Amino acid sequence: MKKNFLVVVTMLTLATTIQAQKLKKYDKLFYVNTKQETSDVTVFIETAVANDKMLKFKIKIVNKTNDYIIYKTAETKLVVNGKEYKPSGKEKEMIISPLDNDSKVINIMGDGFNAARSCNYVIDGLYKISSKGNGVATADYKLPGAKADFSTGGFNCNMTSLYKQTDATKLDFKVSYTGEKTGCIFPANATLLMPDGNEYPAKKPGGLFAKPGLIILNKGTTDEFNVTWDQIQGGKAMDMQKVPLTIKWNETFCELTPINIKSLSMDLEIDETLSK
Repeated sequence: MKKNFLVVVTMLTLATTIQAQKLKKYDKLFYVNTKQETSDVTVFIETAVANDKMLKFKIKIVNKTNDYIIYKTAETKLVVNGKEYKPSGKEKEMIISPLDNDSKVINIMGDGFNAARSCNYVIDGLYKISSKGNGVATADYKLPGAKADFSTGGFNCNMTSLYKQTDATKLDFKVSYTGEKTGCIFPANATLLMPDGNEYPAKKPGGLFAKPGLIILNKGTTDEFNVTWDQIQGGKAMDMQKVPLTIKWNETFCELTPINIKSLSMDLEIDETLSK
């Protein structure tokens, strides 16, 4: 009888201890880095950390395709103990160029995150957009003489500045979209027709803060873009400051329907050695 009583007490003590460990809250909870791979992307979740009110981590997406990958963070969710939480604020969508990668920090506000031993990040909002879409037929833009405003398809463009000198030509535009699809602008698809009869491609964006090669517009939204050409060799006959220029838009403006990529579900597991 006494032996059975001791067994029961031991089991109850063990159960209580396990339950207490499950409910234990840390001042700061760290999670193990994780990744998931598909034929289109590889997604990494790194340096995930939580306190009572917030969980944040870095998400890195590697684009394995020859198309653009769009990640709309507003369409994702974090599931903790059966409750769903959305990323904080108005997170801007990520645009990952073909065969490239990008990353950003995700912040999620909630309650009791530092007591969760595991949670699940459901990644909806992944889309693929072809880098070779059929462009909207757009009239050539002649310099000098072109009006600042022009429209093509669902795009309404306004030239806000012009630099036309020997060393370079650069045009800045503000653009709005009123179409029913997704407005896509590929500035690098524009070419410059010069007096020698040749077309010269626009300069591709570069530098730390350069926009990706694709600009996305949904109905009712606005953005900015520019097209740039560096100095073209050929003496006076090719001096961009003095000769007339013609911009051919080619496949710059496209109206497309993004292809939805199957959602991913990534489990975040506690790192017991780092949590404290």
